[in-house]
Amino acid sequence: CYCSGKVETSRPIIAAFPSCEPTLPPPTSAWLRPAVLHLVLPMLARVFALLAIALLAATPAQAAKRVALVIGNQAYPGTATTLRPLHNPRLDAERLARLLQSHGFEVISCDRKTPGCFDLTREKLNEALDDLKAAAKNADLALVFYAGHGLQVAEGNVLAPIDMELKCEDAAQRRGVVLTTVLDAMAAAKQKIVVMDACRNDPLTQCPGRGAVALSFGAFNLPAAESLLLVASTKPGQLANDGLPGAHSPFARALFHWLEQAAHMPFDQMFNRVAAQVIDDTTRGQFTQVPERLVRGVAPEQCFAGKNCSADPEAAKLRQQVETMTAERARDQDLVRIAQAYLRSRGSGNAPLSAEQMQAILGELTDTGRDLAARRTPEGDRALESLGRGDAAPAETLLQEVLDRARAAADTRRAEAAKAARQLAALARPRDIAKAADYYRQAVELVPADPETWINLGEALRDAGRTNDAKRSFEQAAHHARGDGDIIHRTKANYRLGDIALAQGNLASAQRLYETAMAIIAPKAAAEPTRLDWQREVSVSHIKLGDVLVAQGNLPAALDAFNASHTIFDRLAKADPGNAGWQRDLSVSQENGGDVLVDQGNLPSALDAFNASLAIRERLAKADPGNAGWQRDVFLSYWRVADIERKQGNHAAALTVIRTGEAIMIRLAALDQGNAEWQRDLTTVHEFVGDVLVEQGNLPAALDAFNASLAIRDRLAKADPGNAGWQRDLSVSHHKIGDVLRAQGNLAAAFDAFNASLAIAERLAKADPGNAGWQRDLSVSHDRLGRLLERMSRKSEPAPISP
Repeated sequence: CYCSGKVETSRPIIAAFPSCEPTLPPPTSAWLRPAVLHLVLPMLARVFALLAIALLAATPAQAAKRVALVIGNQAYPGTATTLRPLHNPRLDAERLARLLQSHGFEVISCDRKTPGCFDLTREKLNEALDDLKAAAKNADLALVFYAGHGLQVAEGNVLAPIDMELKCEDAAQRRGVVLTTVLDAMAAAKQKIVVMDACRNDPLTQCPGRGAVALSFGAFNLPAAESLLLVASTKPGQLANDGLPGAHSPFARALFHWLEQAAHMPFDQMFNRVAAQVIDDTTRGQFTQVPERLVRGVAPEQCFAGKNCSADPEAAKLRQQVETMTAERARDQDLVRIAQAYLRSRGSGNAPLSAEQMQAILGELTDTGRDLAARRTPEGDRALESLGRGDAAPAETLLQEVLDRARAAADTRRAEAAKAARQLAALARPRDIAKAADYYRQAVELVPADPETWINLGEALRDAGRTNDAKRSFEQAAHHARGDGDIIHRTKANYRLGDIALAQGNLASAQRLYETAMAIIAPKAAAEPTRLDWQREVSVSHIKLGDVLVAQGNLPAALDAFNASHTIFDRLAKADPGNAGWQRDLSVSQENGGDVLVDQGNLPSALDAFNASLAIRERLAKADPGNAGWQRDVFLSYWRVADIERKQGNHAAALTVIRTGEAIMIRLAALDQGNAEWQRDLTTVHEFVGDVLVEQGNLPAALDAFNASLAIRDRLAKADPGNAGWQRDLSVSHHKIGDVLRAQGNLAAAFDAFNASLAIAERLAKADPGNAGWQRDLSVSHDRLGRLLERMSRKSEPAPISP
């Protein structure tokens, strides 16, 4: 075939060249002679083959059709019958939609303007699924990403549109979209991927009378599929962290990182890396989030880049690592439940326990359980089982044997012995603070360079009323926590030293130490806003500075500090409503702000703050009735609410509220008589009751209450003479008793009481002339004693001789 002097193809291909018409030689032409054909035909065949290859190469290859539906639901109304709002699903979904579109995905746009679908009602979500169904026809890959609330009901796993409603009367939901509806919409695609970053808290906790229960997302009931990969951001029974407001969730953060770092790795293998990062990142926080991956049929072979996909040579090894990590976390979660059961049965931790202290105790107890389980012996199994029932004796016996053997081996097994001592301390701390302190002391003797154990020892000594010993422990912690790897320990050591300085009445030193702690942690937290533990330490440092400012009388600056703390704790609590530690911290920040408002005379606003704090604490205490720390927090809120009632003249109401708090503290103080903080709390209750009884005119009963408070305070002050707080409490008790005795006409006994109060006030004021509170106390003591002497002179009574 010739055309314009060029060799072209035979007729089946010539349609591609409409201007070319074939010209065949006449039959009698020499072309048809056998000898010529024998030579020409093989040559033509080779020409045709080469030309066909060239034409195929010149024709652009059709790119794989890849479609995606990306949904971010966060604008839930948060009413009594709807789900609470979330912070970050839209942020996560918007970024993923842009990334997918930039890598060749056809991303469905619900507003027909920007890729992605956001805050969908059930009607809009079904419309988006219709669009997906149409787009999935002849698609090589269909991908669905959903971020928002998720739950499980009788119909199966459910995605929650923003207009989904909950019916408390029959624990049902309306307008939810079942997961199988999503799978049906993408069924026509050759390969399918579903990624769900779904919040899995139980929405029915909003119903009256239902406690907080983590809801399992349930097993995924999936139809048979040729190639389906389903990835969930967390396993059944776990919560999925939404992340801090304005930041990506832990799962989304890991997903974006690996989409960019491993774009040519098949999706199935890439999600192994995502899971490993999520587990690692969240383990550093208050709980571990473990993603789940399910494959039906053959895992999709496509990668994010869309071309040049290559398998990860370490894929099998990484998958095994993820499975091992998942199994370890599942085991650890069982051990955490055992540890929590032990704490509940033993009255929880020694008050006041912060969220971080509770977490540290849980960590040690979990580690204890891990070691017991690893023994694989009947004794270890029985000890672990007994621990879950609240009986620590079998575990203590085994650990004491480890400690004794390791100590006997001297240098070669110091670390093992120190670990056993720390575990014994964790077992003892919920019931015997002095015994816990002794075990921590043994641990630091064995491994002196561990700042965390020094901090634990200092806190135990402080709670046992041994302030000077606690100070030396915190100084050791600060000495050993010097590198950047010890940011948290350096921060804690400094503000714990500040606590000691504050307790001893040295305000200038306390302020300097708190500011040092803030200078250590604040820049690090600002550089990495997703490190929740660092954010918390910044907030704690604000509280510490606020405490000093209150003691110095600078109430406006103190309120600013407490508000800064509240802002952080509020953000943390909203990021993870199921985290009891964050909720407790939020209640503390509300309480601190309320205290300043009281000092400023703004009683209505203070009462609002205290009631908000009390509401959180009552929820926590109700969810975990055996947690003594939560119970003490409830007492503190009752005390503050009662104080507002008293200041407003509602004496009967004040007594009713404080009696409820008194019952809590009597019960707690009986649990551990060596816990100085609990004993002090009890003195505060007695003193408050006495104050109200005085205002009601019941002087004999008031005197009994003040004497009960004095007896405990005298014991505490003698046990820890260096604790200025104990000394001041003792001074206050003396002058309150003196007031009652003076009112009863017993002037000589009143003089003795006032004089005892003055002697303490003089010592405190002399030790710290810059402490405005001490100076004021001294002034009040002089004034009371002077007035009493004036009254005695009018009655012609001989003035007592001051010692």
